[in-house]
Amino acid sequence: MASQSLAHGKIVVGLGANSPGAWGTPAETIAQALGEIERLDIAVVAVSPLYQTAAVGNARQPPYTNAVA
Repeated sequence: MASQSLAHGKIVVGLGANSPGAWGTPAETIAQALGEIERLDIAVVAVSPLYQTAAVGNARQPPYTNAVA
């Protein structure tokens, strides 16, 4: 039987939303997404503050709420 080794490292994930959804406001959606990542036994070690950016290419869209984890 071959032994299984798991790679350990760090990844950076960009998160963003600009419309309310099933998980609530864009900020609540980001919080829920982070919870889902942790539910998969992936440790979230740092999260940036939330920040807003204008939608690109379509001025009729609401601004995006963004974060990096």
